[in-house]
Amino acid sequence: MRPPADSTKEFTDPSVCPTYMYKGDLFPPFLSGSGYILPQAVIPCLYEQTRRLPFLHIDDVFVTGFCAEACGFMRWALIGTDPRAYKGPIVKGWPPGKSRDMNQIMVKNYIVEHCSNQDLSRVKLFIGVKTVATHFEACNTTRETWASFQHNHPDVKVMFFLGEVEDLQLLNHLKLEIQAHCDLVIVHGLDTYQNVTMKTQLGLNPVVSMIMDDDSYLNLQQLHHLISHRLLARPFDNALIGFIFGGEIHFGMQWELQ
Repeated sequence: MRPPADSTKEFTDPSVCPTYMYKGDLFPPFLSGSGYILPQAVIPCLYEQTRRLPFLHIDDVFVTGFCAEACGFMRWALIGTDPRAYKGPIVKGWPPGKSRDMNQIMVKNYIVEHCSNQDLSRVKLFIGVKTVATHFEACNTTRETWASFQHNHPDVKVMFFLGEVEDLQLLNHLKLEIQAHCDLVIVHGLDTYQNVTMKTQLGLNPVVSMIMDDDSYLNLQQLHHLISHRLLARPFDNALIGFIFGGEIHFGMQWELQ
């Protein structure tokens, strides 16, 4: 892979939107797939701002919608629909007429199930992995490969975020997984692809430093070195490191913006 690019994009509001990003044709040297690294100072601000977002789902590149106006993109919103006139797809958990206002959707007590013995007091780098309730193999693969770096580094923690399930047998299986690995968090909201924005936003609780997908590979050793030696060597509070797709915005369907 090529080395990361220098600062390429300035946004109108650096206190909210990140200042430094990579060019669209470059990936950071530590990441394969989608993901973002956010320093502690910007996360609470981002978390609060996302509560005001009027969209339901932005496919993977969740921050794009958050910075849409500052980046010069068209803002796209679906606040709700008239149930009598609605002719679009019926998505589980989102009946016609239900508000898409994030501030109305979010709840304060967003954690449904988690490991009560978890101690994150020493963690400096927290990686939240968006996953699905049935992706047991993907989670195990992550645990056995790049996430194993955390075993020798108590300041690093990898945890998996998924939504609520209706299948009681699957829920019981997930509870056993939580007890066995102490790295699964079930958050408020049905575990559907249409809820990926909500899952991402819940993962942006102020203790989280990175959000990524469960089909990505992360070189934690290089990322840990970057965080420990380069980013902390000078003030970098409004930085976001990740991949930006430089092409035009694709409106896939009513539920998503790519």
